[in-house]
Amino acid sequence: MAALPKRRPRRGNTSSSSPGWMTTLADMFMLLMTFFILMLSFSSMDAEKYRAMVTSLVEAFNMAPDRMPEPQGLADEDTESPAISEDVPIPMDGAPAAPSEGDAMLRDQASAEPARPDVHPGVEQLASMLISEMEDAVSEEQIDVGFDRQRVVIRFNDEATFPVGSAELIPDIRPVVDDIVDIVARCDGEVIVTGHTDNRPIVSDRYRSNWDLSAARAASLVHELVLNRAIPAENVVAAGRAETRPIADNDTPEGREKNRRVEIEIYEPDCDTGS
Repeated sequence: MAALPKRRPRRGNTSSSSPGWMTTLADMFMLLMTFFILMLSFSSMDAEKYRAMVTSLVEAFNMAPDRMPEPQGLADEDTESPAISEDVPIPMDGAPAAPSEGDAMLRDQASAEPARPDVHPGVEQLASMLISEMEDAVSEEQIDVGFDRQRVVIRFNDEATFPVGSAELIPDIRPVVDDIVDIVARCDGEVIVTGHTDNRPIVSDRYRSNWDLSAARAASLVHELVLNRAIPAENVVAAGRAETRPIADNDTPEGREKNRRVEIEIYEPDCDTGS
């Protein structure tokens, strides 16, 4: 009788468990996914983008939906963000906020307040000199002086500076202009002289429009600034803005009077303290 073949002993069944390296790889993927989710939780993206990205990770790794983590530390859309420091223009006394751009004006405090770190060093220095040395002109409202982070602004009252519809300086304002030139000449910096008008059309044989008048008034002041090279001509610019930069409401006589003005802006002045 033929002998039956001997059966080989069975080896361990490998179908019931996965190789060890697959378990290690799965753990590594889980750790990587957790790391990326933590990184996302500290980012500033909104919740919808967060959930979309987490969902894609879940689908990639075949995680159960009930294990998808909820976003933590993300800013709610309705929650106010921390305030960011910005330059907020401060209008001069009596003037409403400008529709387009304002002038940050600080009048009497300029000489008393210490220099602030966000203000160019020469700005408060020049503003203080102007306010202290031009006290009479400021008190009589012939001019107004103020500053913001990068510039000093000298604003001339239209009624005290030019006749109606003219670009010729009123004789009484010339000494004031001369004193301003003496002070500004102590500092280096870009000087921009800008003429402004109200929104009423001009009726003149000499000037075609408010653009012509505002530019001519700016040029009149520029001539005084660069006379005898007191201020280098290459540092000075004349500009006419017509009615495009109002600082008050043009619907009232008072507002139109405020809008008719000429401004001298000195940017980032570097002043000679020995003068």
